[in-house]
Amino acid sequence: MPRETFTPTTNPTITPPRPIKSSFSPDAIKIQIEYSRDTNIAPVSDCPGVFTSDSAMLLGVGPSCYWTGTRTLTVLLGSNFTLVPRTFLELAPGVVFESGGISASRYIEQVYVLPPDNIVYPVIRIDGSTKFSFCETVVLSTTSSGNLGKPFTVYNWTFVGMSSPPAGLEEILASSTEQVSIPAINAGRYTVRLEVENWMGARGATEFSFSMSNNLEPAISSTSPLIQEIARKNYLQIATKSELPSCGNGANSLDATFVRNSKWTQIFPGTSKFELARAAAGAARSALFRNLTSHPVTLEGADSLTLVVERETMNMGETYGFQIEVTNVINGSTVGSASETFIVIIKKEPILAAISGGSEILVPVLSSERTLSNTTSSRPQSFILDASFSQDPANATSPLTYHWKFRLVKSTTAARSALLMYHSVHLQKLLDVLNFTTTSPQLSLNLSKLYPDAVYLINLKVSSGREGADSEIEQVLQTTSDPVPIVEVSGGGTVNEGDDVTLIMSVQGGQLPQFNYLYHWECTSGNLNLTDPATRATQLNSEYLALLGSSLIRDAVYKFRAYVSEDGIIGTALTSVSVN
Repeated sequence: MPRETFTPTTNPTITPPRPIKSSFSPDAIKIQIEYSRDTNIAPVSDCPGVFTSDSAMLLGVGPSCYWTGTRTLTVLLGSNFTLVPRTFLELAPGVVFESGGISASRYIEQVYVLPPDNIVYPVIRIDGSTKFSFCETVVLSTTSSGNLGKPFTVYNWTFVGMSSPPAGLEEILASSTEQVSIPAINAGRYTVRLEVENWMGARGATEFSFSMSNNLEPAISSTSPLIQEIARKNYLQIATKSELPSCGNGANSLDATFVRNSKWTQIFPGTSKFELARAAAGAARSALFRNLTSHPVTLEGADSLTLVVERETMNMGETYGFQIEVTNVINGSTVGSASETFIVIIKKEPILAAISGGSEILVPVLSSERTLSNTTSSRPQSFILDASFSQDPANATSPLTYHWKFRLVKSTTAARSALLMYHSVHLQKLLDVLNFTTTSPQLSLNLSKLYPDAVYLINLKVSSGREGADSEIEQVLQTTSDPVPIVEVSGGGTVNEGDDVTLIMSVQGGQLPQFNYLYHWECTSGNLNLTDPATRATQLNSEYLALLGSSLIRDAVYKFRAYVSEDGIIGTALTSVSVN
């Protein structure tokens, strides 16, 4: 018996599924079409083919169709779709079959597309100044949400309570959309209303009030914060702007006699200006007025819009108040003035403690088997610990006290025994822990009193008598019985992101001309490839290592070892760079 093949047909004896309802999704990027009965939910590879050609064009470029239920076809609209609510869509015949896959509609079917059940309403805000001078153009702009990815279809600007707007104003309002520009109008208080409608037909509205003044009151703005905290080492700059009024060429326009004056003053406690400025300031600034200092500073640019106060002239930990006043003058008479007050706090910082040479340094110490007479070159018998770069940022000339602490953390028994046998018994050795307090930043160590092949930890605490300002730093001092050159590295520490950094290696007490030394740099932390020329501006065999700020990453710590070779004997030192 031959096999029979059954092909789906539009069998009129079985009722085909018909579209009965359609609506947009709340996010307005999809529509759903509900059918009268279950379908066979066959995959839809050709989404536009479900619709007639005219309706398919409304769906945009690249729509996709998929079933989200046996009776629900979801259409994800393509880009640049033009379908809007309350529109009829036409579906092609012979495409959607009932669950048995036998019967589909033989006719073009229509379905009416409704807005979403939970329609998104526009939320709109009007931004602009609330006060304008008699000759200024009122410029108001809007920010909004709820436009559902398309421009609003309706913008309706009106004046609230104005029965007869000035000539030409109605035309300006009727042609305005996201922004409105209103020519100078009579002095008074006004309220504008804006109504918008999105393409779903949902409406939103807001109102905004402003006043027109017979005066020319300047508006002061600044990118500098009204309250800021800076370090004493940095200079202060507060840049402000006061735009000239945007006056036209009519009877109210400015003439050649117009002058704008700017004046900066420092606010001191107990003065009338202090009370007026505090009353005008916001709550956050007003609370800081009680801390304002009486310490005067020199104001550079006092007659301009930009104030500058030189670095290291303000006292650490104190709070300063600075006020700018802008005055507009026409024909010798003041027609408006405004002021703004800025609060500046000089933050408290600890003393900067520093020991030159790097975080780790290697020095030669002679053992009983190796004396100066049989070394390849003589070595210094003392080593200078230099803390000259330590300073109190509150006062660079403030006298400092240096508390040195030495601790032996590693040594070999053989080295200690040999050293004790070599030196006479009355020669006192550097003890396991030893403390010194000096007022000089330099301390000379007698190398003969150090154990060879040992590790010492040097702790330096620097104080100035300023409460809570003490600071500490540590340096590792390694000793060796080899007559190595003493290498020091300067230029490390903490730097700002983007800053170039230059490290310098030198030899303490070196015997040869500097050009006879062989130099080399290495990044021991492994997070910077120094073999890449893009990381540096100098050669790796130079006594200088100029690191490019573009190669240093914020919050990273880099460790660098410097090598100096003298007659084949190598000395090293280690330093680190931290990036803020």
